[in-house]
Amino acid sequence: MGTSTADIFIAREPDRRFAMHWHDAWSVGTIVAGHCGFVCDGARLLAEAGDLIVMAPGSMHAAGVSLHRFGMTMLYLPPDWVASACAWPAGQRPARVQVVRHDPELGDALSRAALLADAPALAEAAAQALRRAADGPMMALQPPEARDPRVQALANALGDPDAERLDMAAMAARLQVSREHLQRLFRKEVGLTPGEYARCARLHAARHLLRDGASLAEAAAASGFADQAHFARWFRRIFGVTPTNHDGCRANDAARRVAA
Repeated sequence: MGTSTADIFIAREPDRRFAMHWHDAWSVGTIVAGHCGFVCDGARLLAEAGDLIVMAPGSMHAAGVSLHRFGMTMLYLPPDWVASACAWPAGQRPARVQVVRHDPELGDALSRAALLADAPALAEAAAQALRRAADGPMMALQPPEARDPRVQALANALGDPDAERLDMAAMAARLQVSREHLQRLFRKEVGLTPGEYARCARLHAARHLLRDGASLAEAAAASGFADQAHFARWFRRIFGVTPTNHDGCRANDAARRVAA
């Protein structure tokens, strides 16, 4: 199967808010203490201590966590590793994913393995969580295209590295719609404004650059953030950690990488 890299996010900070975003990896985790209320692909959900959370790549979500006491462990797993671990065809996934399910025993196993950076135990717990949460006929891993081709055309343009230079008025004219109407269509179908979507795409690009060894300044500049402080604030709002802690290993709030 080879070696893959999983980002591990361990959070202990109460009253945290995460802006609407998505991940290009499978999200698999557990609530250790307190609760987390969130929206995932338009559905309002609540996860409490002992619950497992599984979200497919591309799932739009935002979250807020409980006051006073909170604990969460979340893994971000490469789709190729997930397909191999779950014996799914490459590039495909089950059509149905139960985002929240109560499984305290498996959740505890996953959390303990993450804290110990026990790669074999972590891989086994993550694979079990995925297999229990996902079923149904296989479908393409990538989310389906937007129902409105104009929305899809704009999403494609916003995902380009040069999206910060996109002329929205010219784009709307090319699609034969007013700029305001195009923005309304996009937000209704995607759940984000075009600007929010573009910022998320840029932050994902920055995250990959940091993982590949780029400095904070290099990642910020390459992803269109002229101000490193602004870049760091938005990075934390989306990914839960600052860019400097993204590859760190701290007790309360860290992103760690382990072979899985």
